[in-house]
Amino acid sequence: MISIGVEATDTASTGLTSATAIVSKTDLKGKESITIIKPISYDKEKNQTLVSAIPLTGRQHQIRVHLNFIGHKIVGDPLYGVDESFADDFLKNKISQEKREEITKAKRLMLQADYLEFEFLDTKYMISSKQNLINEEKIS
Repeated sequence: MISIGVEATDTASTGLTSATAIVSKTDLKGKESITIIKPISYDKEKNQTLVSAIPLTGRQHQIRVHLNFIGHKIVGDPLYGVDESFADDFLKNKISQEKREEITKAKRLMLQADYLEFEFLDTKYMISSKQNLINEEKIS
């Protein structure tokens, strides 16, 4: 499970009032990717929702792409849900920390793994955080 601070847009139209499965392909020849998104809590004052994201496939930036696709960019994300020129400048290290915070609403990407599970060489690995991110993480 991944804990994410998400900037809400219109929760009624994008369906983040209950568990949502997002299935997508970024290219017609590409592989399908699936993420289950479940809202945990909503901060009305900040217009932010804490969600659980369970990726059923493993694609690069999958959670970020899926949430941005439904209009819920991750707080602090300098690549998805921002102007293309900003993302390009960020990748070229041309953006100050102050400008990043102004545009993305956070000092860092608010995406944390609470639990990871995977198989490698016929061995199943289960890794969990000692910190309770759902109860302790403050969305900023």
